Amino acid sequence: MTKTDYLGIHENQYKYFRKIGREAWNDSKSIKLVSDLVLDTIQKHNLSKSINILELGCGDGELSLSLAKLGYIVSGIDISPTAIEWAKKKALERDLKANFNVGDVLNMDIEDNSYDIVVDSYCLHCIIGKDRSTFLKEIKRILKPEGLVVGITMSNTIPDDIKPFFNDKREMVKNGVVGRYIGLSDNILNEFKEEDFEIVDHSVEKDEGGADDLKYVCRIN
Repeated sequence: MTKTDYLGIHENQYKYFRKIGREAWNDSKSIKLVSDLVLDTIQKHNLSKSINILELGCGDGELSLSLAKLGYIVSGIDISPTAIEWAKKKALERDLKANFNVGDVLNMDIEDNSYDIVVDSYCLHCIIGKDRSTFLKEIKRILKPEGLVVGITMSNTIPDDIKPFFNDKREMVKNGVVGRYIGLSDNILNEFKEEDFEIVDHSVEKDEGGADDLKYVCRIN
């Protein structure tokens, strides 16, 4: 049986980053990759700044705040209370409006058909096993009928420095707890198709020494 601890893994990591004075979980390059993908998608689909955007696994809020700075209506959800507290602090310090809430992306307290764009900024690869189907079903539920899910997730190459922790299911296991899944890009896209998403666009960006970035844009069929 697969054992997960989404709260424990992420809460402990955010507490550690706060303790050592780190500015954010993700580096600026990773944040820009997702931001550029979201903005490019908005432009391609001729969407206005009045759209509602939700970031899943928003963490310390850097991506959401970068979009809020451009005038977009943005919300973020994360399971880690420390991350959400950090995101709210950044919003206050930068005088930016964004709505951050503690919550479980597998069971969100959000009404159906609420968002024009749902953003997966490196959240999907943290979701394990059958929970991945639940995750995609929740995205479908909260998206508006013409809404889009836009994201980047780790795929294909398992980095050498963490390869010893991976099992034959491509899951990273530490102390008996599964914390990451680095699937093959085609298999990940098939997960979306199985949940009745249409793949609008996708590409794979090679990361030397790291996992590939699978960029995707999907809509509900």
